[in-house]
Amino acid sequence: LAVALSQMPARHRILLTGTPIQNDLEEFFVMCDLANPGVLGSVSAFKRIYEKPINLAADINASADLRKEGKCRAAELSRRTGSFILRRTADILVEYLPKKYEEVLFCELSATQTALYRFFVAKHKLGAGAAGGTNALELTHLLQQLCIHPSLVCDAYEAEGGVLRTLPAECTSTSIEESLSGKVSVLL
Repeated sequence: LAVALSQMPARHRILLTGTPIQNDLEEFFVMCDLANPGVLGSVSAFKRIYEKPINLAADINASADLRKEGKCRAAELSRRTGSFILRRTADILVEYLPKKYEEVLFCELSATQTALYRFFVAKHKLGAGAAGGTNALELTHLLQQLCIHPSLVCDAYEAEGGVLRTLPAECTSTSIEESLSGKVSVLL
């Protein structure tokens, strides 16, 4: 998409985004390069100069030197892009929006969700990395889906050696049986 957009003739380019693109530096580069071609150099140079040091500095086990280097590169990147990026936060909208009310409800997992939760937690060994363990973010995502509704994880359950016939017949990846989800039961 970015290649197609960059080939369109335009005197000016303005990009609007509602998401924090700075969390994905490659996406950030593409958007900056689309709006202001060449300002950050080539993609390989950008990765070497900015993306790699910034990402290495974000690692929990990064040395003080790596953290310092990453912080310097992030500040330099911010300075280089500051002349053409106008960043606004939701704070500017507060006076125009109605007061926000939140209600927090605790939803018990259903028996099916509890059984699947225990299965996935026991099956996945965190921290083993590429040696056969599970990435914590992947497991967290899987468990979040499970907490919404077990049908969202039926395919993963079967792929990891679970036997679908051990689940209630209503639990399939194509059905939404409300009694299988504590959350859906509360919503209804």
